[in-house]
Parts: sequence; structure tokens; C-alpha cells
Amino acid sequence: MNLTKKISITILNELMLSKTVDEKNYKKTLYGFEIIVSVFFQTLGLVILGIFIGILDKMIPVAMSFALLRLFAGGYHADSSCKCFILTFIMCIFGIKMAEFISASLFSMIIVATVSLILIIILAPVDTPYKRMTKKGRITNKKRSLVVLIILLSVVFILHVFSLIDMVYPALILSGLFLESISLLIKITQ
Repeated sequence: MNLTKKISITILNELMLSKTVDEKNYKKTLYGFEIIVSVFFQTLGLVILGIFIGILDKMIPVAMSFALLRLFAGGYHADSSCKCFILTFIMCIFGIKMAEFISASLFSMIIVATVSLILIIILAPVDTPYKRMTKKGRITNKKRSLVVLIILLSVVFILHVFSLIDMVYPALILSGLFLESISLLIKITQ
């Protein structure tokens, strides 16, 4: 049993003793706690690594834009917390490098935004083995994915056009969106 599951079971058992959670919802609640604990430890690990190698300020926009879109679009899921952490860290590094490359050219940013938009329109949302969607849920999540994408793309281009901040930061947001849209392709090939 992994550490995430052990911590989640401990928390859940305490809640059951205090009658906050009943037995019939045990499995669902345990799954929810596993997600919360896993996200907490991954976020903490990423923050520590980001501080240690001096890129936290650049990791945050990549990871946040990726995560916001992922809430509704879905995408590839690693089969363990450790793999997820490693892939997320690699994704952040790749996103930073990509942003440094595309931030110099508005044309490059438009191409990346267009590819992201097309992939989200065609592929989102993607089911996971643990999160199956109804037809209504698919329609709702597609709309939400598009709203999140359009809002964040608007922020990117407003920041870029008006030169409100260093140009790499809008590109960091854009690279997070792009990487999330690419994760939808990976899910298809599983």
C-alpha cells in the first residue's frame, strides 16, 4: 500500500469514528481523499523543486493553466502518484523551455493557441477510467473547457499586445494550455 493510500485511510477512519462519514460512502470518500492527498504532496514537491532550481515563478503559470483546463478537458493520467509527479515536473520544464522559444514571436504564439483550440474543440473532454461522463456531462465539460481556454487565451494575448509584463509569462500560460491539449492525444493512444 502506498503512502497516499495509508494517509487517506487514516484520515477517513478518523472521520468514520466521529461519524462524519458513513460506511456506504467509504469507497468514494477514500478515492476523494487519495486525490486530495496526492495533489497536496505533488504540489508541495513541485514547489520545493521549483524553489531549489530557481524556476518556481515560471512553473506556476505553466502548471496553473494546465490544471485549470485539465479540470474540464481531462487527458492522460499516469497510473501512479510517483509517475504523475515526474511527468508533471517534466511537463513544467518543457513548458518553460517552450515559452522561452515562442515568446519572441506573436506568430508562434498564435500557431500554438490555434493548435490548442483545435485539439480542445475536437477531443475534449476525455474520460478516465475513474471519471466516466454522461452525454450531458460531456457537453457541459466541453463548454467549460472552451470557456477556460478562451478566457486564458484572451489573458495571454491582452498581456502580450499591451506588453503589460515580461513576454515570457503570457507564453508560459499558453504553453500550459498547449501541453494540456496535447495530453488529450496521449489518452487516445492508450
